Amino acid sequence: MEVEEEENNDSISEEEEDSDWEPNPNHCFITNLPDQLLLLILSFLPILDAINTSFLSTRWRYLWTLTTNLDFDQRLIVSPTEDFSKSRRLFASFVDRALLLHEGSEINRLRIWFNYDHELYESHLSSWIRFVILRNVKELDLQLEREWEDNDFYFWDMPFLFNPSVFIRDSVRVLKLCLPGLDPTPDMRFGSITTLHLKQIGLTERTIPDLLNFCPHLENLVLDHVGLYMAPLKIYSVKLKTLSIVNSIQMNGSVEIDAPNLLSFTCIRYLADDYLIKDVSSLVEAVIIFSLSNAFFQNWRKIVNALTHVRSLKVQSWWWMQAMERLSSRMLTVAGDDELNVASEGGSIHLQQTGEYSEEILPHKFRYLELETVLSKMELPGIARILRISPNLETMVLESDMVDQMAYMADNNASEESYTGDYLEKVFTGSPLYLKKLKITSFLATDNEIELVKYLLKYGVALEKIILVPYKTGLVSVSPEHLAERFQELQAFPRSSKDAEILLL
Repeated sequence: MEVEEEENNDSISEEEEDSDWEPNPNHCFITNLPDQLLLLILSFLPILDAINTSFLSTRWRYLWTLTTNLDFDQRLIVSPTEDFSKSRRLFASFVDRALLLHEGSEINRLRIWFNYDHELYESHLSSWIRFVILRNVKELDLQLEREWEDNDFYFWDMPFLFNPSVFIRDSVRVLKLCLPGLDPTPDMRFGSITTLHLKQIGLTERTIPDLLNFCPHLENLVLDHVGLYMAPLKIYSVKLKTLSIVNSIQMNGSVEIDAPNLLSFTCIRYLADDYLIKDVSSLVEAVIIFSLSNAFFQNWRKIVNALTHVRSLKVQSWWWMQAMERLSSRMLTVAGDDELNVASEGGSIHLQQTGEYSEEILPHKFRYLELETVLSKMELPGIARILRISPNLETMVLESDMVDQMAYMADNNASEESYTGDYLEKVFTGSPLYLKKLKITSFLATDNEIELVKYLLKYGVALEKIILVPYKTGLVSVSPEHLAERFQELQAFPRSSKDAEILLL
């Protein structure tokens, strides 16, 4: 049901007197459920659907006004065919009325996504803030997006005349703010907040230290599309448990992280001049995704080498391909072939440098590894090298990324002629693998995929399961006959582990 400009009759009418509810054998099973269960069901519905249940019967008439989860999204509530200005006006009025009719005393979650204009809708925002104050909202998610002109790239330079400290109460535990142009100040004291998500916000050198100082209970921090100029980003905290920096720009500055109790770290396309990872000794899992460019290799290597102790890691296999090329060009040697030299000490594997330079990737202790890859023949040696320097690895997931990485290879006219099966044979020979589980998503049954699976079957002495998930979108097609033929080929291939099984999902 779309929001109409003309006012409809109240969905909560006074046509009938309400009475105490008792189970009715003539009603459906759902209608006979207690209020608390019905409210739980309503909390999972889009707000319009929840409101429309008031038309079902007198039993449902007022229930939506007591739901504890409210999610208002302009893109879902107002028809996309509406005029832009009219769409904003209708949405703001709809939120105003829904909040006015709501009767609950406490709200678990309030989310509002709105293409906001401060000059036109300041009064609406003020009324929504009053609702937050009065209803003890626990999780507040304000996504006040803005329309951009072609030259409005640096959104954090635009003023936003709003200080969220005026309404942050002790009830708020989770705060998510998308306020383009907002410049957080030390006055923003969020004493009760445990999770803070900032999006499209400009940062100064003191912003994050001040926020960490004035959020003594902060455990989860997300910086999404933020910008910082001419200053280091310093994240020092003994409380922080999860940190995500996504699609952000650090111009002429570095990032320093010292968080000894950090458990999870995500860094996705965060551009900075330098990265200094000091103490992340408790870190368990990490996701490191960079834009594919040789210019970022040293920064990527510095981060990955600081995370050798993590148990779970997600990266792009392209970087290991780059590492292999650089190692080869620096004339390092490995036992068993003419390029690298591996020494075993105390059960771990160490790369030894024999030249003047080192481009090495240090041995890792992770048990779970997820690689974004297209499984080109160029990438296979890098994947093989990962297996050699990761003695604790138990599960590896190969996830297709057919846009980013294939585009790079095409742009650079990369040739795969020199990467042959003989090279993989040389890498794996004499090196039993202790990988237990391999999963390949977007499986196309290509020669490269089949080749890798065969080598794992041949040398995987502890292998238990290989899961192949066929590619199921319309971008690339693979016939069921071809899949069946290659699957039978793998089933017939000899294997080192008698427990190894291959599943085609």
